[in-house]
Amino acid sequence: MTKQVWTPWHQVARLREDLKTGELSLAMFAADLYDVVMGRGRSVYRDPQEFFALTYPTFNLRELAKDVAIRLAGRSDKAIRQLALTYGGGKTHTLITLFHLVNAPTPCQTCPPFRNSHSTSE
Repeated sequence: MTKQVWTPWHQVARLREDLKTGELSLAMFAADLYDVVMGRGRSVYRDPQEFFALTYPTFNLRELAKDVAIRLAGRSDKAIRQLALTYGGGKTHTLITLFHLVNAPTPCQTCPPFRNSHSTSE
């Protein structure tokens, strides 16, 4: 049996200079729902096509989106949802998902994550 030799990560991945020097601002990665609603901020959150191209539609996200759509259509009385997530758990990402799906549903019909969302496998 041959022994597998692993290449150290620092020889495979090259860190960006701003990350090495500590100049990389983590704020640039933070989503801001207000900025999305106001049509400003990073396009990765603001543009539905770009946003959904990078969003993995978990079963729970698809179910929540479906439940909200049913409620907004007046076909459900379930009006309160409680999200029990820690920091970084996806609360803002979920709200941006709902905003895009409700605000501009036509362009999002072609967004990969929700095109075939009837599958329950994860």
